[in-house]
Formats: sequence, C-alpha cells, structure tokens
Amino acid sequence: MFPTLNKNDFAQKSVLALLVFGCLLNFVSLSRAATNDRLSRPKSHLGPSLDSPIFLGLYGQGGLAFDYDVGVLGGGAFILFRPGSAADFMNFLYNWNTGFIIQADYLPVSDEDQYILSADAVFRKYFQDMRDPAALGSTFVGLGFGASKVQVTANSRQKYWSLLAEAGREWTLKEKYVMWVKLQYRHYNHGGYNYSNMTFQVGAGIPLPW
Repeated sequence: MFPTLNKNDFAQKSVLALLVFGCLLNFVSLSRAATNDRLSRPKSHLGPSLDSPIFLGLYGQGGLAFDYDVGVLGGGAFILFRPGSAADFMNFLYNWNTGFIIQADYLPVSDEDQYILSADAVFRKYFQDMRDPAALGSTFVGLGFGASKVQVTANSRQKYWSLLAEAGREWTLKEKYVMWVKLQYRHYNHGGYNYSNMTFQVGAGIPLPW
C-alpha cells in the first residue's frame, strides 16, 4: 500500500519528476556520445530510409493513481514508427527526428475493478538521431492524447479524452529489436472522476515482417 497524498501536490511532483528524469537521461546520453563516435550524430542525411523498421511490442507498467492509495499494475501493446518509417505518412516527423506511437494502454486504478483503458497516439521526440535504422538508441520525451474508457462501477462506464506525457530511454538490441523504459503521466479528470496516474513502464518489440 502507498501512503495517501494530496492529489494536487502529488500531480505537481510527478510532472516535475518526469521532467527531471528526462533531463537526467539526456545528460547521460550526451556525455556518452561525447566520448564514443558510434553514438555521435551523423553529419548529413540523404532522406528517409526505406529500411527503417516498424516495431510491434508489449509493455508492463506499475505506479500510482492520484485519487487512490493502492499501487497499480497494468500493461499494453504498441506499434512504434521511428522517424524513418513515420516519414511514409508524416514526412515532417523525419525532419523533426520524431517518432510516432500507437498504443493500447490498460491500468486498474483500485481494488474494486475500476480501470482506465485507452487508445493513444504519441509523438516521441528523440535527443539523439534516430533516423538511421542502425541507430543504437536515444533518450526521449513525448506528448500524446488518448480516447479513454473508465470503469466507474460494476454497471457504469465513462468515455472521454485523456492527455499524456512521457520521458525515457530507447535502445536498439542486436540491430533488430527495440526496448525502452519510461515514466508516463496520464491526465484524466472528467465528470467528477479523477483517474490521472503516474507509471513506470518497460517495453520491448520486434520488427514487423512487412
């Protein structure tokens, strides 16, 4: 069980922790890149790479819902388009070194069968160049929105929009697979129900075969 906290104070501290986490990860990555030529950014680009993979994967998450005093565990599935593959339908993402994620996110928020289920679209900004399919990884921050459904009671559900922010680190494993860790903050407060939450997530994926 987690201690009960004032929800406004906890939300403010969570957002601050998210920003600090992202800044620390970026600082560490930039420090490594300064002493490792393999992690340095390419000096030029010829355009989007047709070999840039699209990843399909799963993730687990754990954290705390602001209005409840219990720890929560959940998970989800994602499709990750790195900048090279995102350029196929949103070319500006390649220019901005930004990825695009579609995810389905499930998180129970209490011991009474209450949960929030969301279909999300997330824009992920990388701090190291991820347009090359051979990129080793990068820290990132992201912003997104979701169409969310919450279970209020056994016979009552509610649907509304939610907003989310993320900060974390993404790796390429064996030049083929993807793995990431991140902190995610989701804001959902509608109709008198606050299902806002902060979670730590670990995810992994494989390239789609087509």
